[in-house]
Amino acid sequence: MPMFSRLKQKLFNSVAPGGNESDTPANTEQWLKQAYRHIHEGDYGSAEQLYRKVLNAEPENLDALHQFGRLKGQLGDYPGAADLLRQALSIKPDFADGHSDLGAILRLQGHNDAAIRHYQWAISLDANNITAHYNLGHAFKSAGELNKAELSFMEVLKRQPDFANAHYHLAVLQFDMEKIEQAEDGLHQALHFQPNHIDAHYSLGLLLHSKAKLDDAKAHFEKALEYQPDHTLAHYQLGRVFQAQGAHEDAVDCYHMALHFKPDFGEAHLNLGNIYHSEGNLELAHSHYTKTIALCPALLEAYYELSELLQAQGKLAEAEEVLRRALQIDPNCADTINNLGLALWNQGERLEAQTLFQKALSLNPELIAAKSNLGLVLMDYGDIEKAISHFDEALLTTPGDDVILLSRTVARLSAGDFSHGWSDYETRWLSKLAIKRPFSYPIWNGSSLTQRKILIYGEQGLGDEIMFASCLADIIPKARHCIIECHPKLEKIFQRSLPSVAVYKRETNESPTWVNEVGKIDFQIAIGSLPKYLRLDWSDFPNHSGYLYPDPERAAYWKKYLDSLGSGKKIGISWRGGTHTSRSFLRSMELHEWLPILNLPNTHFVSLQYTPCGEELAQLKQQHGIHIHHWQEAIDDYDETAALVTSLDLVISVCTALVHLTGALGKPAWVMVPATPEWRYLRKGRSMPWYPSVRLFRQETPKNWGPVIEQIICEYKTCL
Repeated sequence: MPMFSRLKQKLFNSVAPGGNESDTPANTEQWLKQAYRHIHEGDYGSAEQLYRKVLNAEPENLDALHQFGRLKGQLGDYPGAADLLRQALSIKPDFADGHSDLGAILRLQGHNDAAIRHYQWAISLDANNITAHYNLGHAFKSAGELNKAELSFMEVLKRQPDFANAHYHLAVLQFDMEKIEQAEDGLHQALHFQPNHIDAHYSLGLLLHSKAKLDDAKAHFEKALEYQPDHTLAHYQLGRVFQAQGAHEDAVDCYHMALHFKPDFGEAHLNLGNIYHSEGNLELAHSHYTKTIALCPALLEAYYELSELLQAQGKLAEAEEVLRRALQIDPNCADTINNLGLALWNQGERLEAQTLFQKALSLNPELIAAKSNLGLVLMDYGDIEKAISHFDEALLTTPGDDVILLSRTVARLSAGDFSHGWSDYETRWLSKLAIKRPFSYPIWNGSSLTQRKILIYGEQGLGDEIMFASCLADIIPKARHCIIECHPKLEKIFQRSLPSVAVYKRETNESPTWVNEVGKIDFQIAIGSLPKYLRLDWSDFPNHSGYLYPDPERAAYWKKYLDSLGSGKKIGISWRGGTHTSRSFLRSMELHEWLPILNLPNTHFVSLQYTPCGEELAQLKQQHGIHIHHWQEAIDDYDETAALVTSLDLVISVCTALVHLTGALGKPAWVMVPATPEWRYLRKGRSMPWYPSVRLFRQETPKNWGPVIEQIICEYKTCL
């Protein structure tokens, strides 16, 4: 029997056949028996002919009216079924099964309230009519009266405790009512009485997944697939379990199986996109996101994910366009408006971003992400106090949100509030900022290091690793022995500058080879976690003259080489820094914007730019006759860069790792700081507590570098 017919027939399954025996001619009784036999054989046409034959002979034959009405309902002729059942009830108003079956027909016609009345009438006539109780439960559920539906299913189970479907539907209902434990027990009961109940296995898998019991959930999805291999949703949900467990290869297989049975399954494409995105396969991720949008144009999550991917690729305008398309689908969707605001904020459009965050909050005052993002805009405007207030308010609702905690940390650190700022800095481990290392040693908590060996490892960018290395001089004397694992570019200069410690470069493999060389390690700590023990106040920052030391021979070589260029100051410059993820466009400049500086007399400029810049330098010389020295060998080897920087008179740079290197060498650096700086450069002041030799020249208005350049020229003429 086709599935749809079986589903419809369930609505008519009574406990006992309806009607009473009546004094009918023998031939009509025989016709009724034959019709019943034909129905069970699937010969509905012959059965219908016999019912008509009976009713022609006896128009008020109750059994014929009832059974013919049930057959009409089974065949989808609901008006005809209702008419026959009403005729039966006009003959016998206290016919319980007739009321129950008419209720089933009325539900199929969409008349749920009328169906409820007939089910209740049937129960009033026969309190043990299980079919009426069962169908009444479904009708109450459709009406949104969940408590009444729950009672109806319970009435069924009082009378028939082994009714697997009743256990199943009661459990599904209780899950919707957030009675999770009762729902779980009910699904187990359904499977106890019917171990091959596919829907119960599937639903129990969903419930267990929601409780993060992933192995148990997996077992039930696999059981559902054992009984029904083409169960599309079970393949999909099994994929979600594998994805949550990090078993991406298995998850991908499951999603592809789901797509095999349902090629237009947009959600499966979306999750494939998310997996490939997380693995860095952006091309495949992009393909699946676009397929999702093509198949499910109203699935807003796909637009959000595609936009995030495009932003990760630095395609900020394309990301904005994707979110504007999403906004056309639902112009009042607070989530979309918030995401569009964030995309604009990432492009430096803080005014429009602020407007959108405020609009999102007006539509959904509980949208924590918009509240937090508004804090980011306020930080850009320099209103740190109000920004922190927004973060605090957001954290009242989601106290453990790592993104908001990290944003508040950044706000506090940018204000120079180190005592509070470092407290939540550990949340960086939940972001993409820090590189997790495979070490299992106990984490140092500030306790005594006497006779102890400690491992300190770098876990962020090059500039941060240099900056936090200023704490090493504080901790090295406290320990019996220190081991440093650092960025490969820093290995040589760290070894030279820290002769009493063992320095190893960071390896990409999970088990670094050097671990076997150093013996027992008592503690480990990430270098970015040292300040929470060593830099709690401004007075904790040492007034050093440099803590990293270049190769003296290479420094002498570069000093001699620079002297050979002739008289005049030798100035190193860098005009581009950061990446698109750190809003590099806010801190970077075009080389032609430097012309007022580059035209200073009796000055030799040296490019310290680490990104490809040959074409820019050639164009500058061709168009303006200005020659900037650039030695790639001094850029490719960071130890050589340090030797060159040490030999210069001054470094002028935008915010980049070069600033940290110059400050750590104790050499003078003048930094052009954007109006919305990274926290390391603080919000105010002309100095950095990390580097006494560094001076800051702050931009007042985003993207307007003119006044900053004027300040530098004036300072240069005065001091040099």
